[in-house]
Formats: sequence, structure tokens, C-alpha cells
Amino acid sequence: MSVMKTLYSVMLMMGMYQTVLAQETGIQFTTGKSWSEVLAKAAKEQKSVFVDCFTTWCGPCKYMSKEVFTKEEVGTFFNANLVSISLQLDTTKNDDELVKKQYADAAMLAKKYQVHAYPTFLFFSPNGELLHKSLGATDVNTFLAMSQRAINVDSAFYPLKEQFEKGTLKSSRQLYLLAIDAAKLNDEGLTEYALKYIKTQKNLFTDANIQFLYTTTKHISDTGLKIIASNEKAFDAKTKKGTANDIVVKLLYNDVSNEIDAAAQSGQEPNWVAMEKKFSARFPKHSKLAILFGKTIYYNIAQKLDKKINAAYEYCSQSPSSFDAGVLNEWAMSVYSTSTDQALLNKALFLSKKSLEEGEVAEMLDTYACILYKLGRTKEAIEWETKALSKAKDDIDYYKKTIDQMKKGVKIWENPQ
Repeated sequence: MSVMKTLYSVMLMMGMYQTVLAQETGIQFTTGKSWSEVLAKAAKEQKSVFVDCFTTWCGPCKYMSKEVFTKEEVGTFFNANLVSISLQLDTTKNDDELVKKQYADAAMLAKKYQVHAYPTFLFFSPNGELLHKSLGATDVNTFLAMSQRAINVDSAFYPLKEQFEKGTLKSSRQLYLLAIDAAKLNDEGLTEYALKYIKTQKNLFTDANIQFLYTTTKHISDTGLKIIASNEKAFDAKTKKGTANDIVVKLLYNDVSNEIDAAAQSGQEPNWVAMEKKFSARFPKHSKLAILFGKTIYYNIAQKLDKKINAAYEYCSQSPSSFDAGVLNEWAMSVYSTSTDQALLNKALFLSKKSLEEGEVAEMLDTYACILYKLGRTKEAIEWETKALSKAKDDIDYYKKTIDQMKKGVKIWENPQ
């Protein structure tokens, strides 16, 4: 046997060994059994039940399967305490017989327990009662901690909810967990749970309570929003500058977003004055900002570039930006590409500079440099484009050529590369 063939055989065996090892150390999923058979197995062994609800197209599902379920510490806990099954909730032409055999059970569980996002994790007691529901991919430690409390009736969501409804839930820690889970599941009891917990707290600005307010505040009527709006400095001190403003503005906008969307679809201007008046009584500091934020969204949908930029400029001039850096960069570049209006270009330059506050990315530095250049500030433009070149990981020739054209006075916006 040649050296190459021997090496290939060794590598193949190592790969197979690693796969087997992952299967042995991770969660041992039960296969080939119906839902009723799984419940019977759990009852016999007095174990809880774990159901991994996934689809074949779901990236986060694949991450969990490869990076989390295979870990030794996860397998140790699950294999000792749960009967685990993995259910595919979509159907494909490549499904094997085992998957097809589970179609009916998968559809039944998805409908009964309202599985609409993936991955969804369901936890049941040994007698088949739903204990807990969790959505989305997480890291190993977070998943393991969640799973450990998901099979404990003193910390799992549905038993806590039942205790709350009976009036027997008294622990503030349990109220905390109940409200946090309700926020993640969009449970209708969230507002009541959160308010009950808030009333038990003497200091709402601990790290845990800041996270609680951040997670559970969903509507403008929530007590949490009033607390955040009235204590911006304290809230930002535990997060980062502008976080409190961002939460308030976006929730105010969400309250009128349907109205704004409908106006955009019909081509009619929303009644901005009425909207601002609606907010001003309870949130006077944020009402105008919320309307400016709404205007940027509306004018973006309506494809009115100048009005969108004017609104975004006015908003960002008064407050830490609620816009993603990539969005600001895109808007600034659209002005550079289409407009010769000096006033509008200067506003686009301001937005471009805002986009750099979270970090100097080559593409965004390029936008800033190009707007400077179009404004006739050539020396500054070359300096910023040189900085973009120093940050670039690819398209190096583009940055070099742009610098060269700037030095020659070429109108680069007329013939973009």
C-alpha cells in the first residue's frame, strides 16, 4: 500500500472515530419510535422528554446539532435525565423512511404546541405534560442551563405559569424566570408577570434587572418603558450610551408602524402631528424623535431619498443613532451616487461619519472618502481613502485605483468601478 493510501486510510479512520465519539458523548436520540412509544418509554424509565424540532433548511438547527448536542457535558445530562427525539418539521423529496414515519407525529406536535420558529425545543414531564418551550440556537452553557431548569417544576415555564394563575407563585426569582420566558415566547401574560416582578424590587438598576427590563418591555403601555424613559442615564450606565433612547423610540414607532406602512402603500402622507401628539403626553422627550424615526422608515418605503436623508440627519443630530451602521452607510452612498445637492451631500457625510462610530470598516470609510471628494474636499478624501485601503482585506486594487483617480481629479461618481 502506498504512503498516500495509508495516510488517507488513517485520516478516514480518524474521521469515523471522531463521528462515533461525538455520537457516544453527545445526546443519544431515540429513533424509530412513535410519539406514544416515546412517552411510554419515558414513563417506564421515569425520565422527562426532550423534543428537538428542526427543519432541513434551518442553519441554527444545524449549528445546534453539530456544535451543541454533540458535547460530552450535554450528553451526560440529557442521557441521564431525558428521553430525546429529533423531529423534522418540513418534508423533502430526500426524506428517508424513518423521517416519513414521523410525519404525522411531527405535524401533530407542531400544531398542538404552536411550533412556528426553528429550532424549537420542547420539554415534557415523564407523564407527557408540557413543562417548557424554548426557541432559537444558543451556546453550550446557555442551552445546558436552560435544559436543567426546563425539567424542574420549580423553574420550568408552564408549571410556573400554572402556579401564577392559581396565586401560589410567591418567589421573586420564579417571577423573574416566568416573565423572561414569557417575553421570549410572546406569551400574553407577559405584562402582568413583569409588573408583578417589578413591584417586588427595591433596586431596578442591578445588572439582572436591567436585563429584565430590556427583555420584557415590549409595548408603550408597559411599566418597564416608563421606567427606562425616566432613568436613561442609569439604564445606559449598565448597557451603553443611547440604549434607553433606542428602546423608547423604537417601541413608540412600533405602536404606529402599521399606520405608517398603510400610508406608504396608499401613497398618502401619515398624520405626523397626530402621532406626535399621541406620544407627547407620556413621553415628551422622545415623541419628536419617534416621529423622525418613523419618517425615515416611511420615506424609505416611499423612495423619497431627500426627505429620508433630511429626517435621518435631524434624528441623528439630536440623539444617538437607532440605525444600523450598514443602513446609514447604504443611505449615504445612495446620496453620493445620485445627488449633486451640496446640502444633501453634507447631510449624507454626517450620516456616513455616524456609521463609523461602531468601527472603521473599509467599505464605510470608502463611502465617507467618496462623499468628501464629491464635495470638493480632495485632500481629506485621499486621507480617508488611504485609511480604507489600510483596513481592506480584499478588493485592494479598487482602493488603490480610487486614490489614484482622486489625485487626478477624475469624477469617479460618473463612472463607478
